[in-house]
Amino acid sequence: MGDEDARAVKNVMAWMDAFRSMRSTMPLQHAYTFLLVAMNEGLSVSDYAERAGVPQTVMTRHLLDIGMQTRSREPGLGLVMQKTDPMDMRKHQSFLTPKGKALLHRVIRAAKP
Repeated sequence: MGDEDARAVKNVMAWMDAFRSMRSTMPLQHAYTFLLVAMNEGLSVSDYAERAGVPQTVMTRHLLDIGMQTRSREPGLGLVMQKTDPMDMRKHQSFLTPKGKALLHRVIRAAKP
C-alpha cells in the first residue's frame, strides 16, 4: 500500500473511531443513518428509508436506536430526536441533538486530510 492510500485508510479509521467512541460495537447501519440525518435534517422516516434503500420499518429501528430511547425502551445513543411535523401530525421529522452535532463535528474533523 502506498503512502497516499495509507493516509486515506487512516482517515477512514479516524472517522470510524468517532462513531466507536459512542459505542464500541456501533453497527455501520447506525452510523450511515446518523449521516443521512446530518445531511438532511427534518425529513420523515420514509424519506430516509428511501435514500438508504431499506424498508421503512428498518429505518424506524435505526432511528430509534440512535435516538433518545431504543425500540426496547432502553436509553439510546441520544444522537437524534424526533419532532412531530407541524404540517402533518402523523409524520415525524428527525433532527440532530446537541450530542449528535458534537459527534458530527468530530467526524468531519477526522475525515479531513
